[in-house]
Amino acid sequence: MSEVELQSIVVTVDDEHLPTIQDLALTLQSAGMLVEQILPTAGIITGRAPANIIPTLPNLAGVVAVEADETMQAL
Repeated sequence: MSEVELQSIVVTVDDEHLPTIQDLALTLQSAGMLVEQILPTAGIITGRAPANIIPTLPNLAGVVAVEADETMQAL
């Protein structure tokens, strides 16, 4: 059995779901995402997920967008 490669992602949460962002994080985990950080003030949840589930995450209530978490470096 081969290991599934996880991709780093950033999930943006809509304003309506900010008060229940912890619940949304649990829903994301149930969908297969490994939640690493919950930033309630910014409305962001970061973590990693298998590539095959990433396209399904925007269908979850409260999710505005799912984007690749790109590492930024200073010049």
